[in-house]
Amino acid sequence: MICRASEKVAGGKLVRLELEHDGSRIVCAKITGDFFLHPEDALAEIENSLAGTDLRSPESAFSARISRITSSSSAEMVGFSPEILARLIVRAIASCGAGERT
Repeated sequence: MICRASEKVAGGKLVRLELEHDGSRIVCAKITGDFFLHPEDALAEIENSLAGTDLRSPESAFSARISRITSSSSAEMVGFSPEILARLIVRAIASCGAGERT
């Protein structure tokens, strides 16, 4: 199943997220929008790091995972943050009724 979420963040940048999941884990993720991320290949690293993640993971776990990637690659996020991406992940999962949280 494919789930989507988007958000216009402070500064007017649009961040869009599309997730594919198998009912329990993220299969793949695609992040697009008019933000900047340097180096650009860090975006693929973030997307790839989400594959296999449990849909019920808390927002803080998604944020920590993304922060680890940006730190290890010395990536600079302009117009968005790990917390914004984590919020979008949780929102996308909820939008299609997956990853019910208790």
